[in-house]
Formats: sequence, C-alpha cells, structure tokens
Amino acid sequence: MVEKFNLAYNMNVNYGFFKNKHDEFKKAYKRWKFLMKSTGIRVDPETSIIDAPDEWWEAHESVIIHNHSHYNN
Repeated sequence: MVEKFNLAYNMNVNYGFFKNKHDEFKKAYKRWKFLMKSTGIRVDPETSIIDAPDEWWEAHESVIIHNHSHYNN
C-alpha cells in the first residue's frame, strides 16, 4: 500500500506516516464521538444540519448574549 501511494503521488512516505495519521484520526474521532454523546448534539446524516435539544440551545444562546454584552461595554 505504501509503495503504491508513493508511486501514485510521487511521494516518499513510510508506514509510520500512515500509522501516525490513523492514530490521530482515531483519537479525534473518539473525542468527537464523546462530545456528541455527552452534549446531546447530533448531525443529521442526510442534511449535515446540527441538531441539539432546545435546552442546549437556550443555555448556549444565553452565554453568547452574556459574552456579547460584556464586550460591548
């Protein structure tokens, strides 16, 4: 696989490069999955629209309003 990649893209990477990228993506996916479960936020797979419970939006809208008013004073 590594040889075919190097030939196709005229690069010189080794197996470690792919292993590191795989490990990075795996960690990022685990963090994303945890956040999605713990916050109640979800992404609609058909529309890619972010959806969250009304309580979540209300809590975060109040934070945004509070922060916005703080910076305007």
